[in-house]
Amino acid sequence: MNQGRLIQYKYVFLGLIVFLCVPYYTEAATLFIQNSKSTISENDTVTTSIFVNSENVSINNTEGVVSFPSDLLSVQSVSTAGSVLPLWVENPSFSNTDGIINFNGGVPNPGYNGSSGKILTIVFKAKRAGSATISFNSGTVRANDGMGTDVTSTKSPATITIQDYTGTTNSAPTTLTEDIPLPPVITSAQIPTSDTWYSQTSATFKWNLPKNVDTVQVLLGKFPNSIPTISYSPAIAQKTIDDLPDGVWYIHARFKNGAGWSNTSHYKIKIDNTAPKNLTLNSEIKNNDLISLNVTATDSTSGVVKYVVFVDDEKIMDYPTTGNESSESILLPALQPGKRKITVRAFDAANNSIEENTTVNAPEIKTPKIIEFPESITSGERISIKGVTPYPKSEVVIWVQEADKEPVRYQVSADERGIFAFTTNYIKSEGLISIWSQALVTNSNTKQVAIWTQAMTNNGVLSIPSEKAFVMVKPTPFTKLSANALHILSLLIPIVAVLLGLVLLAYYIILRIRKIRRQIVDDLNETDLELHAILSELRKDIEVHLRLLEKTKSKRQLTNEENTIIDHFNEYSEKAEEYLTKRIKHIEKNDL
Repeated sequence: MNQGRLIQYKYVFLGLIVFLCVPYYTEAATLFIQNSKSTISENDTVTTSIFVNSENVSINNTEGVVSFPSDLLSVQSVSTAGSVLPLWVENPSFSNTDGIINFNGGVPNPGYNGSSGKILTIVFKAKRAGSATISFNSGTVRANDGMGTDVTSTKSPATITIQDYTGTTNSAPTTLTEDIPLPPVITSAQIPTSDTWYSQTSATFKWNLPKNVDTVQVLLGKFPNSIPTISYSPAIAQKTIDDLPDGVWYIHARFKNGAGWSNTSHYKIKIDNTAPKNLTLNSEIKNNDLISLNVTATDSTSGVVKYVVFVDDEKIMDYPTTGNESSESILLPALQPGKRKITVRAFDAANNSIEENTTVNAPEIKTPKIIEFPESITSGERISIKGVTPYPKSEVVIWVQEADKEPVRYQVSADERGIFAFTTNYIKSEGLISIWSQALVTNSNTKQVAIWTQAMTNNGVLSIPSEKAFVMVKPTPFTKLSANALHILSLLIPIVAVLLGLVLLAYYIILRIRKIRRQIVDDLNETDLELHAILSELRKDIEVHLRLLEKTKSKRQLTNEENTIIDHFNEYSEKAEEYLTKRIKHIEKNDL
């Protein structure tokens, strides 16, 4: 029995020790509301503040929901200026439709301990006459004990009496309340966006500065919703921050004028001035004769986002990646055979980089072969070929080039044995088919078609071209007949042309002779007429002389000489005319 009592005392003693060692709080903290005025008129404004009395207990958080009659009051602004809570889970918010205000803020170690710690400042505007009660729908104050113990005891409301606006002229003139400024709009030329990483050690942040702002508070911090605490009065329109550390930071800024503090603007910046680390580089040759690089790098801030690969100091590819620690296998394109210098640079999101070099012995990509093809075809037919590549299920590029034309590229797939087949389009014109511009023409009627292949790797690099396969493209029989006919015509046309020229020349000469003959005949006829006219005149003259002789004969006897003259004149005139007429007719008949 004594042993049982001893055990009971032991448990009581242990419980007492636990009770004395664990902090114990009575519900002592108080939330209360105070108004700057108890009575106002319609359209007037009143400043209301929410306070906390920790009752000698260190607290680190308070949150709550404040309600107000939305038919009597409307919130103009909510400010955390002068609040004992520098940290906010989220910025205070309000709804004039629902008539509520939400807040949730905290205090870092050692917490807050005081009787009148301001939490929020609210500016209300009276909408109509009545009694408006501002109260807590909910409210919690938590102790700074590591467990967030609720130490809330009471939540005290406040009441405002709103009177009708009388418009009395005897009252003192009303002073218009200055509006609380809008929050700053923060910009930076060095860090223009919030979602991009920058390797920036110094940056200037600017904001619009209203004329009535007398103080600006600015803070660079790690938390997204902090309230700035460093004041600048007179107000400044920009702030340059040097020695920006790596990481994600926030620029916080707010304005103050005669009406109070604006809401705080928050501008996120992402800084990384440190290059990636631990870059390792290894290489291996794959079964398809391509080189694979095994690359690893780390970056604890913005992460490795890409690798850039150089071959013999010439950039060949970008390889994007993600993650702070990036291990990638990068398949390189086919390289020229032999030793090659490989350089890999690792870049983080802020474009900081580190590089590493290695040397590889690049193998040759094997060339495919054409194993079946026709020796000749007729123009207008198609060419079917068959080949084999060393790389099963790979792509093969086939080039077909007709004479004096650019090569045409085709692409086919090889099967699991590496066999590929291909049929060209219809070869309608005679020409040389080749992988590069090289023509082979045997004669004017028969030409060649050259065909060859290249192996193509999975990253689009071609191997050395294969040997060419030549196909004779023969003309059709009709083409041959046409060619012979053209050859005969080419010989006949000059002869016919010469004969035709001679005929035309003879015809021209004949026409010319006829024309000349007509002219001579016309001249002879004209001469004949003229001679007859002359002889006629001569005859008349002779007849005159003969008549004179006849008259003389009547007077005297003519002498023998005179009679002889008369006889000869008559005879010669007749004979001369007859002779001339016959001679002209003879010329017309025989000479022309």
